[in-house]
Amino acid sequence: MLHLRERLLPLLRATAANPHTSAATSSSSSSLYLSRLLLSTSANATAAIPFSVDDYLIATCGLTNAQALKSSAKLSRLKSASNPDAVLALLSGVGLSRADIAAVVAAEPQILCGNVDNIARRIASLRDRVGLTDPQIRSFLLAGGATGLRKCDIASRVEFWIPILGSFEMLLKLVRRNNVIVVSDVERVFKPNVALLQECGLPVCDIAKLAGTNPRLLTFNPERVKTFVRRADVLGVQRTSSRFKYLVAKVGSISEESATARMKLLSSILNCSMDSIRSIVCRLPSVISYSEENLRNKIEFLTITVGCSQDKIGDIVCKVPGILSCSGEHIRSKIDFLASILGCSKDNICAVVCKKPQILALSVENIRCKLNFMINEIGLESEYIEERPCMLTYSLEKRIVPRHSVIKILRTMGLIKEDVSFYNVLTYCEKDFIGIYIYPYQEAAPMLADFYAAACGRENRLLPLLRAGASHLRTSVSSTSSSLHLSRLLLSTAARSAAAAAPFSVEDYLVETCGLTGAQALKSSAQISHLRSASNPDAVLAHLSGVGLSRADLAAVVSAEPGLLCVRADNIARRVASLRGCAGLSDPQIHSLLLSGGAKGLRGCDIATRVEFWILFLGSFERLLKLVKSNYTVLTSDIQKVIKPNIALLQECGLTVCDIANKTTLRRMLTMNPKRVETSVQHADELGIARSSGVFKYMLAKSCSISGSEAMARMRFLSSTLGCPMDKIRDIVCKSPSILGYTQQNENLCRKINFMVTEVGLEPKYIIERTFMLTYSLEKRIVPRNSVIKILRTVGLMKEDAGFSKLLTLSEKNFIARYIDPYKQEVPMIEDAYAAACTGKMSDEVQL
Repeated sequence: MLHLRERLLPLLRATAANPHTSAATSSSSSSLYLSRLLLSTSANATAAIPFSVDDYLIATCGLTNAQALKSSAKLSRLKSASNPDAVLALLSGVGLSRADIAAVVAAEPQILCGNVDNIARRIASLRDRVGLTDPQIRSFLLAGGATGLRKCDIASRVEFWIPILGSFEMLLKLVRRNNVIVVSDVERVFKPNVALLQECGLPVCDIAKLAGTNPRLLTFNPERVKTFVRRADVLGVQRTSSRFKYLVAKVGSISEESATARMKLLSSILNCSMDSIRSIVCRLPSVISYSEENLRNKIEFLTITVGCSQDKIGDIVCKVPGILSCSGEHIRSKIDFLASILGCSKDNICAVVCKKPQILALSVENIRCKLNFMINEIGLESEYIEERPCMLTYSLEKRIVPRHSVIKILRTMGLIKEDVSFYNVLTYCEKDFIGIYIYPYQEAAPMLADFYAAACGRENRLLPLLRAGASHLRTSVSSTSSSLHLSRLLLSTAARSAAAAAPFSVEDYLVETCGLTGAQALKSSAQISHLRSASNPDAVLAHLSGVGLSRADLAAVVSAEPGLLCVRADNIARRVASLRGCAGLSDPQIHSLLLSGGAKGLRGCDIATRVEFWILFLGSFERLLKLVKSNYTVLTSDIQKVIKPNIALLQECGLTVCDIANKTTLRRMLTMNPKRVETSVQHADELGIARSSGVFKYMLAKSCSISGSEAMARMRFLSSTLGCPMDKIRDIVCKSPSILGYTQQNENLCRKINFMVTEVGLEPKYIIERTFMLTYSLEKRIVPRNSVIKILRTVGLMKEDAGFSKLLTLSEKNFIARYIDPYKQEVPMIEDAYAAACTGKMSDEVQL
């Protein structure tokens, strides 16, 4: 070892002497970085200079003087570089550059004192148990995971958090804010806290959001978290409320005494009762963390800007607590905007705000769209709106546009007078509006009820009120304008009435109404040839468009699942409503689910319970979409009889949620008959693969796709083709399960083996030991690369002993850099010859 150091020392001194060169070299190559570590060790061994922690942190770890001075205080017991060198070598092994190592050591200096064997085992556990790649481990350490790596085996924590949070990236965000999550006890802290929050009605996705709001909350003592929940209950927030999780997070960040003091302060400033203050806290939990000075400044600003008394400001804050979270500039700009767009003075706008403070909670864009529509489309005067500011608080899409459209249709048909007060039209409750403007005109305008329900996008709420109305004339709601869509529906109705005698054509309906191409319509019509009218399909399309599906989206859904048009419309309505209510999905999420393959499930049954189960299991709605795209039957299979038994069996085999969610073939196993999955596990066990092995899941997936007898037949085929005993084939299958994909009829395999033996000159034993070579394409990789090597050998530019397996495993870029580019001058045509060979052709000038 000393002799090696003496040989390397002169070569490495020049690099060490130039810190800039050293840094650049370190960032580009782990091996050179290890050389630097060796130099550091050699220098320390050969020189009699005592070990200096400060110098080591600067020279070897790359810290600045200030960082080294601060960090050395925690490392004063270090007496040599041997342990730190070994730790840095392990860290550089996962891809940390010199700058990365400097960041990690500056954040967690004591990692240099950690037991080298322990750190090595912990990194290996992150790779093997959790399945993290080296770049992911690098990101994890830089995010704050180095603290956990020093203290304990963090693999179990990482494995626990990834399914909860939904992705490794979300875990990184959480670790950056609170690295204690990678050292706290899973069984004694995390699981009790998660279970408690689930008892409070919070699904896993909400718990993940809660962890993002207050990362420390889930690492607190479970008894303390119970106290936070009780405090949230005392404030009167329903556990089913969306605000509950935010309130729990906020009370967890401030003591009960401080929270009570802030509430009393707010009560005195606003001159409101404590009940009113509790209501404000429930709607704006962050208010209890505001300082006294901050609160007084905000109230003083509102008093001056809005021009109201302090009592009136208290009333405004009680109605719109969110105003306390807005900056002064934001409030001032909104008042200026209202004054400019309505063409009135700021004093008038302040009066408007005092009358209806809720308008301050609306965005500028929201207000602009409503005012533009009311002034330009409805024809209202700005003074009319100024006197009735509550009109601006109604939804443009769900109330203003639909009700205006109904009034416009009735006026066009001459069924109502021109002087209807639009303010009264807006302020009627749903039941009264339908009683005044829908029911009386059922005979004269039978389509109006369905038009209004579709335009509102709330058929499931309006159907009980509209039950007496016509229900046979629906089509898709335009995603761009409800009023334009009502006109289109009216035109469609007139056209159908005029052509009532014409027979219904499924193909024409699919093309004209659903937006399918001629080829798609021809294919899809065969599955719904029994349709005799457009009444049910129209109603189904109206329900689908209610969740935001555009014409192009409807075309995609109907093309993928034409049978959906034949399902009873009220069943579709109930199932969509169940996705909203039971599963808690928003309309955009339902839209994404249908386009990802969920339409097939929606056709068969109520999928809400399955959606709810999968989101909790997988950790996020996005993961569910990926699962549905690869196997939509997860939304139709029985959870208790099929899904849960299969998941339990796979987890017994050591597979994690990440394994099940990420591997496509394992996803298909989730909906198979549990007996078949058990048989597949037995086949994998019989081959002798340890369940803890990383190969086990691949073997399990492969054995599930073919029967045991078929697997044995393929192994016998491989045995005869490769000329080796069955025991050797079993070993090969254990190392590379994908080889079972080759069947007895697979001529491609025979051609590959024949080419490697006769043309390349490989021994069968060589191929047996490297069966991965058989997975490469014969035409696109094996033949072209062999041709290049053959040319180079012929002209004497390459040694005879180049390993063919290494040639195949090189990436395209590396192969060209190593075997094409260096020989362009000696063999000018080699580049063109290789490109031609990859396309199945060879240049006559160089072909051998």
